[in-house]
Amino acid sequence: MEYKILEKAKIISIDYEHKEKLEWETLEGLHILTDKGNIKLLISNEQSCCENWGHKFLDTPDDISNFIGGVVLKVEDTCIGLTADADGYGFDGGGETQLKVTTSKGVLQFAVYNDHNGYYSHTCFVQVFDDIMEDAI
Repeated sequence: MEYKILEKAKIISIDYEHKEKLEWETLEGLHILTDKGNIKLLISNEQSCCENWGHKFLDTPDDISNFIGGVVLKVEDTCIGLTADADGYGFDGGGETQLKVTTSKGVLQFAVYNDHNGYYSHTCFVQVFDDIMEDAI
């Protein structure tokens, strides 16, 4: 899904180990603060059983501080389902949500993922300015 960018938003800070409380659970992941609002991709961070969950950068330069001061041009998210053949763990549930933020200084790509046996989903939280989406992966 591509989000509408109504005004040019200048990046003020980037925190890829951001943590925040949402109702009864704690979420962690990416938080980009701009002069027009927040861009977030977070996942609940409590282990339930044998699931494999986390967050990571994809094809992003090592020094993300270079993106500070850049202008957000486009934001897209993609949800990917996992299968037993793809994950290598023999699990058959879960998925991955990727956020691609195109800026005047390059592209930031971040993902949250959860690989489980069908019983231990995690909350995935996406915020792009005023648009908010919550789902279970």
